[in-house]
Amino acid sequence: MYFALHEFADLQIPLEDVLSATSNFADENILVHGGVGKLYRGQLKLRGQSIDIVARRLEGIYGQGEIELWTEISMLSSLKHKNLVSIIGFCYENDEKIIIYEHAGHGCLDQHLSDPALTWSQRLQICIGVAHALTYIHYDVVHGDIRSSNILIDKDWEAKVFGFGLSTKYPENWEHRFLFCHYFETSAYRDPVYTNTLGMTPKYDVYSFGVLLYNVLCGGKPLAIDYGVKGTLDDMIDPHLRKQIDTQCLTIFLKIAYSCLNRHCVQRPSMDDIVKALENVLELQRKPENLENSTHADEAISSNILTKENIERLKIPLSDIRSATNNFHHTSCIGSGGFGMVYKAELDHLDIQNISSSDWENNKELPKKRSVVAIKRIFNQEGEEGKNLRTHEVSTK
Repeated sequence: MYFALHEFADLQIPLEDVLSATSNFADENILVHGGVGKLYRGQLKLRGQSIDIVARRLEGIYGQGEIELWTEISMLSSLKHKNLVSIIGFCYENDEKIIIYEHAGHGCLDQHLSDPALTWSQRLQICIGVAHALTYIHYDVVHGDIRSSNILIDKDWEAKVFGFGLSTKYPENWEHRFLFCHYFETSAYRDPVYTNTLGMTPKYDVYSFGVLLYNVLCGGKPLAIDYGVKGTLDDMIDPHLRKQIDTQCLTIFLKIAYSCLNRHCVQRPSMDDIVKALENVLELQRKPENLENSTHADEAISSNILTKENIERLKIPLSDIRSATNNFHHTSCIGSGGFGMVYKAELDHLDIQNISSSDWENNKELPKKRSVVAIKRIFNQEGEEGKNLRTHEVSTK
């Protein structure tokens, strides 16, 4: 332990600073409870600057905390990849074992799996990011704990893998890394072959990644793997998400996921092969999506109904939008791209689906409803925030 403290002394952060950053580990700052510790958001003062951070407070039960701390610090200090989280520092003081990561704009993947606002294309992109990270580390490292709660999502919806506390060097140490912690023994992500061989290879991560693929598809619902194997996935996939998925893409995606779960681990694909296959799925998916979006746009805007006067009636006061988004606060932001930022909010607006052509023409009082909407704030050409805003209803079924 003394050697580790000395080796990573430049990364050590006082407990007092961590407590201040997380408001004494206040419950409202908890992002997720995953693995052997909770994740907290916070704002840390470091070298004269205030930076947004994520703090992982290791619980240390089952005798695992200390091992995880030094293993993760060692791994993240030596591994550098755009889809791996960057470590800022750690705290080892008063029996506290805390790892400080770079800020993740959208928290943990675990938080978004059941949210219909996370589109199918975004889910594919996140899976590809995780696959890229595993391809990179598999030259000499096995992660050992791939799960949705060990994946942070940045402001651009890119995956950032962390949770290297159970990782091991491969091949020299793989036969000697045993995982005894309780949460691991009961995890759906655990490779059943590991129980028989007690040896970790990159194929162990491939199995866990296959479980992740099913959970991404099924919104993180329990027993997703059992349903997938039995071929009744349609009962598990959120209807809103299912409508977005091209049939051919779904077929290929399921083949990839199922191949990762092969009980004969040597027959599982490599992460490099998985990356190529998933990128092919994303490429196929984007083609029908573009056609679908243009069709919806044509259906939503009819020149016979939306005259200049009627378009004016669709306008929503800026004050209402600011109030709904808490003045465009970052916690309401769900994405970016296309020269703008997208926010999720609850808002009163015209009930378009229940307005007939005669209602528009007779200038009647039009019905309204309150629903969850996506609000796009469009930037001008200089990249500054403009006043052009568009809202789209988000399905919550």
